[in-house]
Amino acid sequence: RHYTDPRDGEQYRVCEWAGQLWMGENLRFVNPTGHWPAPQAQPHCGAYYTWATAQRICPPGWRLPSDQDWRVLFDFFQREHLTYKHLLPGGDSQLNFFPAGKWVSREQQTQLRLAGQCGFYWTGEEANYGEAIYYMFDDGPQTIRRIAASKQVGASVRLPWAD
Repeated sequence: RHYTDPRDGEQYRVCEWAGQLWMGENLRFVNPTGHWPAPQAQPHCGAYYTWATAQRICPPGWRLPSDQDWRVLFDFFQREHLTYKHLLPGGDSQLNFFPAGKWVSREQQTQLRLAGQCGFYWTGEEANYGEAIYYMFDDGPQTIRRIAASKQVGASVRLPWAD
């Protein structure tokens, strides 16, 4: 099953798990501001977005996931005794949560950090004025953590269908 974004014609694989439809790929939509494109050598990483841009970048019918969306997905995989590796590229889920890293600005320099080690995925949840929630897929200990981070970080966007 596939979805075609009417804004740019990009196609995305769609997966169904735990009664939810999810894009099986990171969003790649090019926005004039608040985003960084995927590295040329890794187009499968998708684009990276600030939280504010992620809030308004979803194509029609899709939305940023809530904490509840992530919990439903993770609980399902835990109940089925599927492990962290099932959620990664090549895993049985076909969700392919890639460790694409994140863009971070420090001392007037913006750098892609932790690519190949961790994936960072925005939620629609605000933590406080300057921070929002993302989920970090950490390849080191093979864990997934919920973290409050600066809204200015460039993280990946993975979308569930807006019921």
